[in-house]
Amino acid sequence: MNVIDKNMSSDIIYRRYKPGDEDGIVSTVDACFDTFRDFGLDRDLWLRYEKMDPGFKKENALVAEHAGKIVGHVQLVQRGVKLGDQTFVQMGGIANVSTIPEMRGRGVSTALMVNAVDLCRKEGLPLSGLFTGYGSVAHRIYRRVGFASTLLCGTALVGTGDEMRRVKEICNEVSGVKIRNYERGDEKEMLNIYREWS
Repeated sequence: MNVIDKNMSSDIIYRRYKPGDEDGIVSTVDACFDTFRDFGLDRDLWLRYEKMDPGFKKENALVAEHAGKIVGHVQLVQRGVKLGDQTFVQMGGIANVSTIPEMRGRGVSTALMVNAVDLCRKEGLPLSGLFTGYGSVAHRIYRRVGFASTLLCGTALVGTGDEMRRVKEICNEVSGVKIRNYERGDEKEMLNIYREWS
């Protein structure tokens, strides 16, 4: 796996995890997320995730390498998502998208995201998703790669009408999925779910 775009540096290698990458992955994630630094993420804990989470597989970690150093990372975590009353679809959860500060602005996260979506396809996962703050730099990167903005509301998935029609097409007309435009009065439920999950 080696994605190079005309806007990206040709001296960056994009690849899947290989043994020995753990320290570089942890260092990259720690540089980008206070939560992991505060939690005390280290190489041994990162390796133990595979035993704690059946959807986490270390070979589904993607890295960006520059001059022999890991400078970017994204993790694909497989999840089952319930659509409707009885339909479950496997999804590629994209997690820990990170680029060390000195390498930002070079397309590293965008290339990693393209690779993550490609990996989802290769693994036969019809959906991929992630969580981020609306309007953030990360949000703009994800939109550029083709992700739609949605909001999970208990048993509802909220987004624009066009985005929801696209989701429904991808899910092959899953029964029980109703797509409708926003209606006055939806605000309270949407805000409650947003507060609960943000």
